[in-house]
Amino acid sequence: MARAVRERRPHQDVIVVGAGAAGLAAAEALGRAGLSVWLLEARDRIGGRIRTWRDPIFPVPVELGAEFVHGRPAVTLQWLRRAGIGLIRVPEAHGLFLNGRVQAIDLLQTLRPMLERLPDPKAPDLAFSAFLEQNLSGDELTATRAMARIVAEGFEAADPEQLSVQALAEDWRPRGDAADDYPQFRPLGGYDRLIAALYRSLDPDRVHLYLQTVVHTVRWEPGHVEVEAQQAGKKRIFRAQALVLAVPLPLLRGEGECALRFDPPMPERWRSALAQLGMGAAVRVNLCFREAFWERNALLRELAFVHAPDESFTTIWHPLPLHVPVLLAWAGGPAARRLHDWPTEEIIQEALRTIGRISGVRDPGRYLIGACLHDWQRDPFAQGAYSYVRPGGLEARRTLCRPIEDTIFLAGEATDLEESATVAGALQSGYRAARDLLTALAGEPVTVPSD
Repeated sequence: MARAVRERRPHQDVIVVGAGAAGLAAAEALGRAGLSVWLLEARDRIGGRIRTWRDPIFPVPVELGAEFVHGRPAVTLQWLRRAGIGLIRVPEAHGLFLNGRVQAIDLLQTLRPMLERLPDPKAPDLAFSAFLEQNLSGDELTATRAMARIVAEGFEAADPEQLSVQALAEDWRPRGDAADDYPQFRPLGGYDRLIAALYRSLDPDRVHLYLQTVVHTVRWEPGHVEVEAQQAGKKRIFRAQALVLAVPLPLLRGEGECALRFDPPMPERWRSALAQLGMGAAVRVNLCFREAFWERNALLRELAFVHAPDESFTTIWHPLPLHVPVLLAWAGGPAARRLHDWPTEEIIQEALRTIGRISGVRDPGRYLIGACLHDWQRDPFAQGAYSYVRPGGLEARRTLCRPIEDTIFLAGEATDLEESATVAGALQSGYRAARDLLTALAGEPVTVPSD
C-alpha cells in the first residue's frame, strides 16, 4: 500500500472529511492559506450536528441540533458578526419540578453545595455518580442532588456512572457566581445561518465540496493519504498530502456501519484517548401548540427552563424572551438511551405527558398542531450528541490534538480543550487543525486567524 500511495502524485494538498462546523472552519482556513482542499461530506447537506428545520406551522426556526451560544466565545461571535447574525439572550429563569410541584430556583445557588464540594484538581478522579453518593447526601440537599443529576445527564448528556467528576469540575468552576459570567444566547433566524456564512467564505477555486460521499477507508503513510469513499453507489479514491478528520468520536473508534477503517491502524495513543471519551445521548422533541396554555400559570410563564429529574424528559424549555406557543422536550444521557428504541409517536406522547404533569394541564395533546423529533443516536454519521470525558481521561482531548506523523489531523468538538461539546469548540478545533497542518508544511509556527 505504501508503494501505491507514493507512486501516485496527490491530486490535492489536503482532504477534509466532515463538513460540519469544524470541517468547514478547517477548509476555510486552508483554502485561505492557498492550499487546494477536497471537502468530503457523507450527508446530503453541510452543517453536521447543526441542523435547523423550518416549517410554516412553527413561528420560529426549529433547532434539531445545536441551539445555544454558551458564554461569549470569540470565534463564534466573530462569525456571527461577519454574517450579520444577531443574538437573543436567554433568560436565566429556571424551575425545578419535584414531588408534583414546580418551584423557581437560582441555578447556581442551587448547585452551590455541589460546586463547593468538587474535588481539588490534584485529587484522584472518579465517576460523577460516586461523587454524588459521597458528597451530596441528606434531605437538605434534595434540590442540589436533583440539579446535579440534570447537570450530568442533561447539560453533559452523559451517564453519571461514566462521567469524570474532574472534567465536570473543569467545566463548571469557571462559571462564576452570577449568570452574567456565563450567559446563554440563541442566533436569530437559526444556527444554520452561521453554517451558510462559513460555506460562503470558502474559496471556490481552492475548496471543492462533495456531498453524499461516505468515507470508509483511510490508507496513509507520512506525507501521503488515500481516502476510499462511496459516492452515488460508486467507489471513489481521493489522494492528498494530508488529512483533516472532522467527524464524531464513534466513527473514529470504528463503531457502526459508517465507521472509518485505518490502514495502517491509528497509533495506540489515539485509540486509548478515544476510549477515554464518551459520546453523549440526546433526544429532543420540538412541539408547536395552538396556544401557549402553560402561560396561564404565572410562574411557568416566566420560566425559560423547567427541570424534571424524575421524568422521561428531564428538561422542558421554551424560547423566552419570545412568547410563542412552542416547547422543547429534552432527554439526555440515560434518559435518552431509554427512549432510543421507542416508536416516534410514543416518544412524542411521552413528551406531552411530561408537559401535562409539569403544567397541570390535562391532555395537552389537544392543543398540539405540530411536532418534530430528533434522536442523534439514530444518525449513523453522528451516533450521539456530543462528547464527554470518562474517569481518568482528562488528557484524552490533548492527546487527540497531536497529529499523526504530521499527516493526519483531528478536528471536532471532542478535540477542543476549552469549549468541547459546543459549536465554539468545533470551530476552534477546525482552526487549530488547520494551523497545525500549515505549521507542519511550513516547518515553523503559523498563525491562522478565524476571520
